[in-house]
Amino acid sequence: MSGRSRLAMNVVASWLAQFVCIAGGFVLPRVVNDKIGQGALGVWDFAWSLTGLFALLQGGIVSSVNRFVAKHRALNDIEGISSAVSSVTLILVALASVIVALALAIAFFVPHYLETQLGEFADQARWVIVLLGTSFAIQVATSAFGGVITGHHRWDIQSSIHASVNFSQFLAMIVAVLSGGGLIAMGIIVLVCESLGRGARIFFAYRLCPGLHVGPGYVRRDVMGRMVTFGGKSILPDLGGLLEYQAINVLITKCLHVTMLAVYARPLALVRQASTLVERFAFVLTPTASSLKATQCNSALRDLLTKATRAGLYLALPMVLGLSIMGDLLLQVWMGDEYAAQSTWYLLIVLAVGHLAYMVHLPIRNILAGLNAHGRLGIANFISALVSAGGATVALLYFEKGLLSVALAVTVPMTLVNGIYVPIYACRQLKMDVTKYAIACTRGPFLCAIPFSACLIGGKYAFPENAWWALLSGSAAGGLVLLPLYWKLVLPQKIKDKLTGKVKGESSPIVPQPL
Repeated sequence: MSGRSRLAMNVVASWLAQFVCIAGGFVLPRVVNDKIGQGALGVWDFAWSLTGLFALLQGGIVSSVNRFVAKHRALNDIEGISSAVSSVTLILVALASVIVALALAIAFFVPHYLETQLGEFADQARWVIVLLGTSFAIQVATSAFGGVITGHHRWDIQSSIHASVNFSQFLAMIVAVLSGGGLIAMGIIVLVCESLGRGARIFFAYRLCPGLHVGPGYVRRDVMGRMVTFGGKSILPDLGGLLEYQAINVLITKCLHVTMLAVYARPLALVRQASTLVERFAFVLTPTASSLKATQCNSALRDLLTKATRAGLYLALPMVLGLSIMGDLLLQVWMGDEYAAQSTWYLLIVLAVGHLAYMVHLPIRNILAGLNAHGRLGIANFISALVSAGGATVALLYFEKGLLSVALAVTVPMTLVNGIYVPIYACRQLKMDVTKYAIACTRGPFLCAIPFSACLIGGKYAFPENAWWALLSGSAAGGLVLLPLYWKLVLPQKIKDKLTGKVKGESSPIVPQPL
């Protein structure tokens, strides 16, 4: 019931879904840039940044669903699940209506206000904002059903739907652009695919929880109050993320130009994709921590925190090193020479290194959310984001600095908060020794990173004139070095036993798993 037996499967399923997003995220921007232009790519990034600000209206309520579903499920309380889902859905439907109204208002006013920066794409930007805003409203209105799926620890189903929707979406958009379509066609595709994906989530939520009932009769004011309170603690780090990413993107468009946003967004996209891989691992920990707390398994919680943070560092450190060492070659291969300037590589290095502490401690945030002890972390991250947004505003408006100053303004406060305050606070909450925790989490990952870095550097300088060969040789050598090390140090023994059993030809009975 705690979902610990499904952790590995859930993480792998989440990663497979994310790899679909990464593949599409590499191909689509290059196609848009080559076929429609850098300005169109910047407008697409700008529209996503604006609609992403609508997440503020959720108040973190969506994040409360899987936590409460897992808690009631551990206690075999089906009526509690129905009450939680019904209460949240009532709030979310109302918020979705507000989002549609705001999308219409923003589409009318913002492109007119930024007509010079948006240029010839101002009219298209209006339609794209409306389409993406409506898509986001549908996502918000039905988010509780996704929480039912993950609250039952079935991240494999959630991830399969996510991957299918994104694959269909990316493929359709690429075909549309290559066939002569523009930004409006891309927006329509996003709306249609998101609607289909949300319908699939509703279907599987009822299959997983046959006793689930969603309706006005199950709405409870006290339940709404508890979930809004929990969500209020969750919204602050999300609000901070919106300030650090979406709001700053809009600021770059206003102070510089939409083409400069396209340049800034590409290195940031690489870092965000790396962060998302760790997030996909961390997401599965919230319902597990909630179930462990409900059954008073405190020692298991402390063990979960240490292992999860160490796993986060094992995941994040090679990706940050790869982006820092090979970043210029990756940008060149991905987007072309115009995105591979030395200044853009420095920008990627600052963003990647500055996000390391944030990525490593994402598991802490999700475990504490499962314990309903994440309020102070949210406040700390929100303060960090305010400092970042203020620093970026001063750099762009008053000192007229460039994109590198924006990256420093974002990452320095983020590193200080997530690298120092977050682990100390988590250890105090679970009554753990900070020094022992830090040593247990960092020793193995940093030792593995040394030979991996040497392989990347060797590959880069072995083929200085060929970016493709440098990337392939360095990555292949680094992977071959990490593979035995991670097999020995990272992979759980149960998984190793299963893998070696398959290699030896051993068979095990197949037990059907009900939906």
